[in-house]
Amino acid sequence: MKCLLISILFLLIPFCLFAQFSVGVKASPILFGSWTFSTGDIENDTIATGGWAPINFGAFFNYSFKEHFAIQAEIKPMVESISCDITDKDIDGGWFDFTFIEIPLLFQYKGQSRFRWFAEAGFSLKFLVLADHHFGQDKYDAKEYFNNVIFKSNIGGGIMFDITKNFTLIADTRLGYDITPIGKKSIIEKVEKEWSFDNIRPLHLTVISIGIAYKF
Repeated sequence: MKCLLISILFLLIPFCLFAQFSVGVKASPILFGSWTFSTGDIENDTIATGGWAPINFGAFFNYSFKEHFAIQAEIKPMVESISCDITDKDIDGGWFDFTFIEIPLLFQYKGQSRFRWFAEAGFSLKFLVLADHHFGQDKYDAKEYFNNVIFKSNIGGGIMFDITKNFTLIADTRLGYDITPIGKKSIIEKVEKEWSFDNIRPLHLTVISIGIAYKF
């Protein structure tokens, strides 16, 4: 056991020699910074469409373990929406607003100059906090129709610029896809129809987010 621990520590030495840590905050512009697109229909005559995601911000921790490689962990609140258009009736299915806490874990490859690019890919866990059904002039709690935890894939990239030795400005774009369906097959009380939310896996586009990091 002692030999195993020594071997692990020995293997970690090259990573520690290159290790750099940074923390920061990032956010998308409130107006049209992020969008959600629905993939799949919830019923034969009911089309699910995405919408604007007005809240997309958070904090991150970045660990550079080699010259060009880093791991980044984030935590951020997200508000998303999906509209439901019923095509064979003279009523509107309303729309659903979701509030998530998302925790992405990303692997990054980046350049080393003062002004540099980076690419990233990884996965997220999304924890559902609120789900509201807006129907007519009213709003109803709809959390029971949806999954509490969603597994999401992410890919993206951007640019970094070192303002000073310790501060870095970051701009990036990201595409995400919910691998887990957003919900369950449920009878929606207000519409009096069964909708298959287990067919819906939203696609997410962060057009741009701006952040700043402090490097230790």
